[in-house]
Amino acid sequence: MNPKKRLRIGLDARPLVWPVSGTSRVISRVLEHYPDPGSVDFVLLAHGPCHDDYADVRQLPNVQWVQGRGWTVRSPALWYLLQLPFLFRREKCDVFWGTQQTIPPGIPRNVPAVLTFHDLVAWLFPRSMRTAARLQMYALQRYSIRRADAVISVSRQTQDDMIARFGFPAHKARVAY
Repeated sequence: MNPKKRLRIGLDARPLVWPVSGTSRVISRVLEHYPDPGSVDFVLLAHGPCHDDYADVRQLPNVQWVQGRGWTVRSPALWYLLQLPFLFRREKCDVFWGTQQTIPPGIPRNVPAVLTFHDLVAWLFPRSMRTAARLQMYALQRYSIRRADAVISVSRQTQDDMIARFGFPAHKARVAY
């Protein structure tokens, strides 16, 4: 009998390098409460070591932590653009999960990509963001929306705003509170 292949979901795990944030909370809760953990492996791709706040998540049997190396780790944004796509391919992931509303251009086009969309702060309240984070959103968000196979928003309002601003097809959008 041939065992069913487990799906490998590679994800941007940079938020798990720092103490608790809204995005890191979403990631950790999905990993802890995934309904069928025997069917999927989560490959957490990050530029640094996992923060102690997420030690339990890292110990889950279907979670693998893959940490970047080299000079790019000094800049999380640069690491994300240059090294994350390389590690994603090296780890033979089947799906990319853009946990921070973007997909790095180096993710192969034939690989399905899902975005978690939290808000439109970069567009609505740009001065409330760090400059580097705002510039990353401006540079990658339109590309990422066009590239995404599905977008999961954290609220109905966020989903409606995302669809209106970027013209994302409503039938490929979902809300997960």
